[in-house]
Amino acid sequence: MSTSTAEHDSYLVKNWDTETLILHLEEQSLKLDDDDLGILRNENITGQDFLDMTKEDFQNYGFKEGPVMRLAKEAKALKDNTK
Repeated sequence: MSTSTAEHDSYLVKNWDTETLILHLEEQSLKLDDDDLGILRNENITGQDFLDMTKEDFQNYGFKEGPVMRLAKEAKALKDNTK
């Protein structure tokens, strides 16, 4: 069962570890590949980190432009829905 972005509150998202964040992103069908997920794991990106990330942050970590756009959009949606 997919969990919509709007269903998460700030406390929950901020406390996600890297694997929980990855599970959420996979549920959102963002078409991330193993390289993308590997970057999240290698950099230990957590829910708290993800909420504050921008396109530039994702680019600096080495994501390609497509995933950058999708991840930045998801980060903004989560942040906007957790205030």
